[in-house]
Amino acid sequence: VQQYELELRFGLTLAQLDCDANGASDLQEISSSPSLDCNNNAVLDACEVQGFSVYADHPLGHYSYGVSTDGNRAYVTGEAEDIVYAYDISDPLAPTEVGMASVTGLALYSVPVDDYLYVSSYSDGLYVLDKSGLEPPPSNSEMPMVGHLTAPTNILRFVAAGDYLYLPAEVTGFHVASIADRANPVLVGSLTTSANVRGVVVSGNYAFAAASLEGLYVIDVTDPTVPSLVSQVDTPDKALGIAQLGENHVIVADLSSLQVIDVSAPTSPAVVGTVPGLVNARNVMVEGNIAYAGTASGLIAYDMSNPALPVFLAQVSTTADVYQTALATNNLVSACSSYGLVVTSSLSLDVNGDGV
Repeated sequence: VQQYELELRFGLTLAQLDCDANGASDLQEISSSPSLDCNNNAVLDACEVQGFSVYADHPLGHYSYGVSTDGNRAYVTGEAEDIVYAYDISDPLAPTEVGMASVTGLALYSVPVDDYLYVSSYSDGLYVLDKSGLEPPPSNSEMPMVGHLTAPTNILRFVAAGDYLYLPAEVTGFHVASIADRANPVLVGSLTTSANVRGVVVSGNYAFAAASLEGLYVIDVTDPTVPSLVSQVDTPDKALGIAQLGENHVIVADLSSLQVIDVSAPTSPAVVGTVPGLVNARNVMVEGNIAYAGTASGLIAYDMSNPALPVFLAQVSTTADVYQTALATNNLVSACSSYGLVVTSSLSLDVNGDGV
């Protein structure tokens, strides 16, 4: 079974695997020295993926709904005071507030682009904040508002790609805004959908959207002013989060599972892999071949080297549900609903550091 799973994961036989790149196959090394594989799982102990290191467990005293990152800076949206906070996490052991801004209505999610931070509001569209004046600690300054798109409202996990923002809105569907003028977003296209659109990723001419009770939407955005629905695939539960896995797959978090979907043929997407048994899996983030699922049980990592056979890697428990996770340089920052921020190490399958 171990040999079968490893061959599926890596597309190699055990005789070919050389995870530490020393010229000897892992099988040869383990055969000659069994102590190199103490847990007898056919993987060199030196190549085992280590668990998470928790650097900071940081209560904020307010609800943390979303987090985005830009280098070593994290932007946290929370509902208690309708405030967006900027934290410097150059020292992951001690996140330090370096800026803030007030918005009208519940601050939901944010996306940084160049000198600007786009923040969605539950009731008041999209705000544009200038973050260029933020300085390292101990400074703490306000990010001024420089632009505002009043509609749509209730924009959820949105993304930027090129000169456009792709905006999933819970009630009104899918929208596209031009940010050719970064400080002045302009709504240029909309698609009315029958299900609430909760999150989106964009690859090439297509947007892939987590569409609540209707699973995955595949939307043609070749012309951003006229987005069109080209296909849909059901998921077992309510699709809330989505992430891109390589060129040909997306992963959908649908509360109770992760669904790995082959989108290489956008008109006929197909589920090829599943991680069942999750609780409140609201979001998923991908780093290389590792998927991080944000759940009620904490942050859970899976090896997606073979999309058809996800393999559990590690888990870190959190005080509250993980609503969103973002990568900041070499660390992961998670917004944990009623608690605050948790900063952990990321995991890597690049043991020999060659970038592969």
